[in-house]
Amino acid sequence: HPYSMSIPNRFEMEDTPSSSGARYKDPETGFVINLFGYVNINDETAHEMFVDVDTSGKADLYTAEGDNWYVVSWCEDDTIIYEKTIVTDSTIATAHLEYSTANRDMGSKIIDTLLPTFQVD
Repeated sequence: HPYSMSIPNRFEMEDTPSSSGARYKDPETGFVINLFGYVNINDETAHEMFVDVDTSGKADLYTAEGDNWYVVSWCEDDTIIYEKTIVTDSTIATAHLEYSTANRDMGSKIIDTLLPTFQVD
């Protein structure tokens, strides 16, 4: 699928169960980046998908929405999960990031640096 994102050198690629995605992990911090995409066979829009996201029971929920993307972020125990999904006529791509609440400041900096590089080509 035609999506891309810059990954820092310190992240190591791990085996993934699917050929439509990739998983990277920073061995020092445990920060995880999962990238995956699939064909938009139902002609969904970002807004339609955003409205359908199940946010029930998610602590410290944060959401945002743009023309062709949306973000949902929440906490699960001591892990922060941040997902950005980009939707085009042909592709749906998601960057799923996980990091410890103890590394909140570092996680925010990585997100601010990496997310602008996440795109559907």
